[in-house]
Amino acid sequence: MVVGDGEAVVLWTGGKDSALALFEERERGAGIRGLVTFAPPTGEFKAHAPSLIRAQAESLRLPHRFVAISPPYGEAYEHALRELRADGVRFLITGDISEVQGHEGWLEGRAKAAGLELVRPLWERGRRALLERMLEVGLRPVITALRTPVLPDAWVGRSLDRAAVEELAALPPDHTIDLCGEGGEYHTMTLGGPGFQRPLSLGNWTLAREGDLRYARLETSPRSLHRSPD
Repeated sequence: MVVGDGEAVVLWTGGKDSALALFEERERGAGIRGLVTFAPPTGEFKAHAPSLIRAQAESLRLPHRFVAISPPYGEAYEHALRELRADGVRFLITGDISEVQGHEGWLEGRAKAAGLELVRPLWERGRRALLERMLEVGLRPVITALRTPVLPDAWVGRSLDRAAVEELAALPPDHTIDLCGEGGEYHTMTLGGPGFQRPLSLGNWTLAREGDLRYARLETSPRSLHRSPD
């Protein structure tokens, strides 16, 4: 599929998968118009802090917009996607790896109804292969949230680097976890890599809990998330 110049946006969470999807499509020559984040009306993402998402977009030098999404979600997504299509967007790039159980074809259906083509460069690629690709191209994700007893609190704020990937791969069979966190076991935010003009930092943060979710609650302003390259 040829993605036309300036006709594509990336559905952006700021995590490793959306960052790798952006990289892969740019490698193929796609013209990326910008990043779009669908968010609750409050703008509160516990695993993906809005302040850090804004800092990512600034470092990537790509236009970004948050789009508030409220129930009923099917109608809200289609309305937002139709607005993108009316603005000249033809392609919606996502970091989806596989279908979420119970939601097979959900986003594809919403995109099709809005007249957009869904582009999924990571689709059905092996989990370990995707993590190896992430390391190979130099993306720098950090784990910002956990929803599994398999990983201890100390993994919040840890870089998803070679050592972390090897530890995940070496977990015993009775410690069931998806290597890429597709079951919600962990979430990441990308702090640097190809396309970033300067690396980012989580800044000051504290470990917070909500139910079975443990996450990094940022305590710094968006500007203070930037740091100079080493």
